[in-house]
Amino acid sequence: MGSIGYTSDPLGICGVGFDCNIRNKQYIRRIQTHYQIQLYLLAVERFVWRSLPPSISPRVLEQSLILRGNVLFFRDPYMGVLALPSTNAGRFNIYDIPKTRYINTASGYHARRTEQNSVICFNDKSLLPFYPEITYYAWQLANVQKAKTMNVAQQMRSKIIITNADNKASVERILGEADLGMPYVIADESLLMRGGSSTSVADIGGEYICDKLEEEKRAIFREYLTRLGYRSMSAEKAERVNIAETTGNDEHYMANRTGALSMRQLACEQVNRMFGTNITVEFNPDCLATEYLYAETMRRAESGASAAAKNTETGAEVDVDE
Repeated sequence: MGSIGYTSDPLGICGVGFDCNIRNKQYIRRIQTHYQIQLYLLAVERFVWRSLPPSISPRVLEQSLILRGNVLFFRDPYMGVLALPSTNAGRFNIYDIPKTRYINTASGYHARRTEQNSVICFNDKSLLPFYPEITYYAWQLANVQKAKTMNVAQQMRSKIIITNADNKASVERILGEADLGMPYVIADESLLMRGGSSTSVADIGGEYICDKLEEEKRAIFREYLTRLGYRSMSAEKAERVNIAETTGNDEHYMANRTGALSMRQLACEQVNRMFGTNITVEFNPDCLATEYLYAETMRRAESGASAAAKNTETGAEVDVDE
């Protein structure tokens, strides 16, 4: 589900850094693939199709909408009504909808349909696939996760040991024993003496910011939930927001939700009219964890507002977090 290409010179100069470059590329690719899968699974479950004929797979239907931006409903003389990805070709009608549609699957199934005997369902009103959005947010999350890994590594190796060639082997042994949790004994008192052949330590450790990076990941994820059409609100703010703040983002997430839902509902009407089916689609009522957070926040906000109104005359302080 997407990949990150290697550079044209992965070996670096004269092959220096080959292992490091390859490992870093593979690590970034694994992180991004991990997030792409997680974000895809959220996207593919946000709509529920009801009364589909047994010949239509809801998985393939939503997968085609996400990956290709459209899916074609048509009747096969042997299998009945199907919904499969199609390739649009030929001329377009006055609404920029292709008149000729070709169906080619990996199994070798091939068919050709027109606007008179098939219905195209688009992912949303942009007529574009949703997968580039998934890739974008997965890339953002992977970058933050990579920064977290680097920040943790800085805490593990926050010092530079400065020594001479004679003491190098001793210092490497000391660090190796420390990694194993073993106590080490310095027999040569000159090893850590300053001046001459001394060994010194330089601090290169950075500030520990993993907590800030984790909050940045949550912010990116909340933005993605809004893009999917879910209410998304920081859990940290749930105890101190007011009603205006909780409703301020409604227009944004509703536009994302209705934009995708309306195109699916339009396709349902056309398919039902053309093939005599009774297909319906709705936003998934089971994916409402963020909706619960929203409702709970509204309850607290309204409870706090009522308590504040009752205590206006006395001037008592109100704690919304009960």
